[in-house]
Amino acid sequence: MIVPVVQFVLDLSKQNPGRSIVVVIPELVEDRWYEYFLHNQRGRMLEWVLMARGNERIFTVSAPWYVGKHE
Repeated sequence: MIVPVVQFVLDLSKQNPGRSIVVVIPELVEDRWYEYFLHNQRGRMLEWVLMARGNERIFTVSAPWYVGKHE
């Protein structure tokens, strides 16, 4: 499911050669450390593919998204 997002960002980069593009990727923050491996893999893959196929004008930002109870 990341292919359409990557293609959209690459097309946007081609259409706007003078602009930087920032992709904000939400990262779930869970209560237990092992839940990280269950939920954040697609975001990491999207970041890696954009870094590999993109150019110097495409940036990614990970934004923490807290779910559940945090004390």
